[in-house]
Amino acid sequence: LNGKAEGKRLIPESSELETRFPANSRTVFYATWEGSRVLNPDGRNVGVGLCNYSNDCFLNAVLQIILHCIPFARYLGEHLPLFSCVKDCVACGLARFIRYSMSSRQPFKPAWISFILEKAFPSHLLGAQEDAHEALNHILDALDSEARNGMSSSDRNFSDPLNGPRFSTPVEQLFVGTLRNQIQCSACSAILINYERFRELNLGIKKTGYDRRITLEDLLDDYFGSEVLNSFKCTNCKRTTQIQRSSRILRAPNLLLIQIKRFNSFGGKIGVHVNFNLRLDLEQYIHRGGESHVYELTGIVQHMGNAVEHGHYIAVVRGFDGRSYYMFDDEQRHRVSLSELHNTQAYMLLYVRCDAFRNSVSSSVALSAANETQNDAPTRNRVMKRPYIQISMDT
Repeated sequence: LNGKAEGKRLIPESSELETRFPANSRTVFYATWEGSRVLNPDGRNVGVGLCNYSNDCFLNAVLQIILHCIPFARYLGEHLPLFSCVKDCVACGLARFIRYSMSSRQPFKPAWISFILEKAFPSHLLGAQEDAHEALNHILDALDSEARNGMSSSDRNFSDPLNGPRFSTPVEQLFVGTLRNQIQCSACSAILINYERFRELNLGIKKTGYDRRITLEDLLDDYFGSEVLNSFKCTNCKRTTQIQRSSRILRAPNLLLIQIKRFNSFGGKIGVHVNFNLRLDLEQYIHRGGESHVYELTGIVQHMGNAVEHGHYIAVVRGFDGRSYYMFDDEQRHRVSLSELHNTQAYMLLYVRCDAFRNSVSSSVALSAANETQNDAPTRNRVMKRPYIQISMDT
């Protein structure tokens, strides 16, 4: 990744004061295209369709939500030299895609994207259907790795043993938040705390909800609700007993990526409709309130079909005006009504945090790094875990 990502973590998350001292960065992200040096919608409110010649619908859907997530797309398109990179990196391939999309008047096939899959998704076979969620995470992993490789050795090597790297990458600055996990022993009442950074929330659908319409807030309530676990060995009293576990968001991300876990361990699909809102307020899931944690929907990926191995992916994205929404089905594109939008069977949702980005070049507010702040699938979050730390004990 050409361009240095510098985000300094000023104090450790374990103090819980880090919400007041976020990962500061000289990288600036914008909420609109206004004032862009190289990207100009030229009066258009949306990108163009993408041709599909080899079962690439999963990739086309992912590319559309990247393009229409303005803070992310503008960073990639503006900050990366188009022809100076001789390594065919993923970031430069995406930059070329974004720039071409902003100038093209008709659907096209970004042939150079094939090397993105080769580098970011080496297990992919040409013509094979893939999971769009997995593809997006491979791309984010590759961008993160390229950014780290582009850092100076001093930036990359300086680290705190508890809190990890001192400098954060653009992917971290945009997508990463921090969870505060708490467990309490039922025998001795000891409270243990640990922290984990997350890049997405993976929300399961309980079987009790299969026969009714449920909401995204229902899934969030389940995810952040308390649960009782048996056979836990307490590090304080040394007994094996029950514990109560709960999680809250210590620091919210600027781009909130949500996956609804629609595929079970056998590859079958859970087709329950999940209602979602255009605005999402996370306040009730925040460890300590006092700041706004409101998000607006910018992109949806929908899977159409009965199993993960086959089917079709489409994207629904917010237009550049921030008000209208459009459906992309490979080459096809049309504006959708609110009723059509809410009938989308979401598999992934991407939300942008309000007031987290500059509105124009002249604005004085830069990215604030979160403004200071189940089903059968085995993975709860894409996270980086740390050991539990005993905080207090009540008897």
